[in-house]
Amino acid sequence: MVSPQDISFGLVTTWLGLVGYLILAKVVYDLVLAVYRIYFHPLRRFPGSKLAVASYWYETYYDVFKGHQYVWRIKEMHEKYGPIIRTNPDDVHIHDPDFFDALYGLKLDKWAWWTRGFAVPTAGGMTVEHEIHRKRRGALNPFFSKASIVANMPVIQEKLAVMCERLDKIKGSREVLDLEAVYLALTTDVLTQCSYGWTYDYIHHPEWAMTWKLVNTGGRASAAIVRSFPLIGAIVRSMPLSVAIKLVPPVGFMKSWMQRVGIQVKKIKSDPETMQAIKTEKRRKDTIFAQILSSDLPEDELSDERLIDEGVLIATAGSETTAWAITITTYHIMKNPDVLAKMRAELSQVEIPPGDPVAPWTSLERMPYLTAVIKEGVRMAGGMLSRLPRVYDKPIQYKEWTIPAGTPVAMTPHLVLIDENIFPKPRKFDPERWLDEDAIAEGKTTSRLDKYIVAFGKGSRNCIGMHLAYAQLYMSVAAIVMRYNLEMYQTDDSDATPTRDLFTAGVKLDSQGIRVIVHDKDEKI
Repeated sequence: MVSPQDISFGLVTTWLGLVGYLILAKVVYDLVLAVYRIYFHPLRRFPGSKLAVASYWYETYYDVFKGHQYVWRIKEMHEKYGPIIRTNPDDVHIHDPDFFDALYGLKLDKWAWWTRGFAVPTAGGMTVEHEIHRKRRGALNPFFSKASIVANMPVIQEKLAVMCERLDKIKGSREVLDLEAVYLALTTDVLTQCSYGWTYDYIHHPEWAMTWKLVNTGGRASAAIVRSFPLIGAIVRSMPLSVAIKLVPPVGFMKSWMQRVGIQVKKIKSDPETMQAIKTEKRRKDTIFAQILSSDLPEDELSDERLIDEGVLIATAGSETTAWAITITTYHIMKNPDVLAKMRAELSQVEIPPGDPVAPWTSLERMPYLTAVIKEGVRMAGGMLSRLPRVYDKPIQYKEWTIPAGTPVAMTPHLVLIDENIFPKPRKFDPERWLDEDAIAEGKTTSRLDKYIVAFGKGSRNCIGMHLAYAQLYMSVAAIVMRYNLEMYQTDDSDATPTRDLFTAGVKLDSQGIRVIVHDKDEKI
């Protein structure tokens, strides 16, 4: 039988003593490592908090134990140390809105340490290597092109019509709705219909997409935990579906989603006639799975696992972010009567096709004031609160600083969107800041501030669903504005202001959501 003496070469005689020695050894190792990171690391000359530089536990403390607050600590460190800092032992963070395009325009890898917080490792959006991502993204780009989204506008019109029919029945009843759950029902059904060819039909569900909202929020909140404690993620992911549903319902929900997508993928791939049509027909494909299978990607890129990961990431990430942006835009419109009046005056000039609930995106995006409102709504929604670390295989020059090749370098979209030097009074909803009279005179809706709309990212890894998101934003907001007045129910700005980094925006923990009572647009509230 093995004894403590055997393992410790006679240094200790009891198991308790061995544990003590191991703890002491770990403490000494961490102290030596901290000294190296602070004084001898290749990034030692870059400014930043010594605690942040010494250990990953500093970030874990703020994001896991203090409730996803590291984004605000990063902001504080920039205010103290300047535009470039170290945020943990191995990465560099820059806050300079004018450098965003330059950085993310490079051919960058993702940082593998960062992506391990997400459960879909083979999806394009989580792909580490730039070249592999480029090929995976290229296979899907035609599916999410602007022309493709325009062709799918009937789907948006159909789902919007159902949403408005339900709201028509509710108005005047003083029933309280969670506005994000309503919009999430819409965006999830639109995205799954366009991507999968089927939906969960949340738009007809009595509670809209409330359960999905809670699951999605829980999933985003867990990313920082899994990144810091990957063993937890491995254990949870290995759970059988039946166990996960009982012990960790949000995980069970996602596993059941992945299972359903997997059944669809297997069905497509097992049908020779379907596969032959996918490979030979040149028309736009009906699902993202057919789109990927019709591409020239090699066989190992067409596995069931990869198609499932791709399908789940696109549908889950794209539905929540769009719903939140529509929710925040609507909230601020309804809180600002002058904005609401200007929007109604402008939208009254747009022709709505017979049978449709709203004018098409292609008409709405030409409206200057509506466009300004949408831009300001996207900004106020917060974009991504997480920093976006990337790795370049060459040195990066930022002002007088040369960042060594292979160093993870990040910027945070949300900090750009609330930068007071670019957007004075950043927490104020002010569509006027986006209006450019010269551009309007030329029939354009552009603005000098457009380069700072970084909510969808920039470069080759920007949001692939951006066009679909904008189409839903324009059409949903226009439909609501022209039909309803929404009374806020026990809701204020604290429910609409991002305060937690859940990759995208998270609000205060005790928020009950943005709750509204629906009234007819001509009814005073």
